Amino acid sequence: MNKTIIFSIILLLIIYSCFGQTTINGTVVDEQTEESIAGATISLKETSISTTTDYNGRFQLTINDTSKVLVVSYVGYVTREVILNGQTDFKISISIKPYVIYEAWDQKVRLNVNCGILNNPYGVGLGFSVPLFRTSIALNSNFNYQMDFLSNHALETTFGISNIRLNSNLVLIFDANFRNIKGPDNYIQKFYSLESKWSLRHLKAIVGYGQISLDMNSLPNSINSEGLVTGLETWIPKPISTTVLGKVTIFKKFAEYNVEVSKKFNKIYTFAKYYNSKSYSEVSVGIGIEFTYYFRYQKNSNKYATQQVGICNWLLHRENLLVKMK
Repeated sequence: MNKTIIFSIILLLIIYSCFGQTTINGTVVDEQTEESIAGATISLKETSISTTTDYNGRFQLTINDTSKVLVVSYVGYVTREVILNGQTDFKISISIKPYVIYEAWDQKVRLNVNCGILNNPYGVGLGFSVPLFRTSIALNSNFNYQMDFLSNHALETTFGISNIRLNSNLVLIFDANFRNIKGPDNYIQKFYSLESKWSLRHLKAIVGYGQISLDMNSLPNSINSEGLVTGLETWIPKPISTTVLGKVTIFKKFAEYNVEVSKKFNKIYTFAKYYNSKSYSEVSVGIGIEFTYYFRYQKNSNKYATQQVGICNWLLHRENLLVKMK
């Protein structure tokens, strides 16, 4: 008798779970290109139920609670949530956008004061960047000036284009640099360079071309030389959370070295630099404020991440109508 009751209960639970299940059939596409996305993850929020899209961007997911939310994610794209609204008839098309559209790539303004320990004890700096035509590509510039209120000074400027995304991982940056230094004993230096940074995750490889002009009392003639710029930049994650850059420019008879360590504390930006060239060295430390700004179209970007399932069904219905019309 007891076995019969237990068997009946189990059978009822199985029948209930079967009737309570709903199968969702759908596709995931790139919103810009409308191409299907293979390997996207579709999961039921706050559960372990999930699946991935096939080669054609299609998926099938069986759930037992239509009041929950679907989460659609893929590397390099905005994670999107689809509210199911208790519906039981699902055949949906979900479009997701590349994440770079809504990231504030280097949209920063920085103001700092700095001190040169060896030659120029007083300095200020300014840096800013702006996105180009609502893309992830940004135009950026940095100015840094140090002096001793007498005859010595050091000016560094950088203009560049950053975040040229070649794929989901590899990013390219171009910089044009100019440096003008006047130091002790009539030391005068002018330096120009064109550099590229190949960024892969937390590591950036630096390759470029530099040209230098030197004039000083210890030399009978001025030096004009060209050289190869090479270096690495990396970001060390938490708990250190520090950016480290090392760069060397190899000229015909000498080399110059640049090392920089920087760290942010919320909006406070700190750095330490070491520079060494022929007969001239400088150690600088600085502190400033750095903040990210947003445009109006970016402030509302978070609203994009959640959509109603009704919108998905409407998109699919529209696509079906277009196919029939063709």
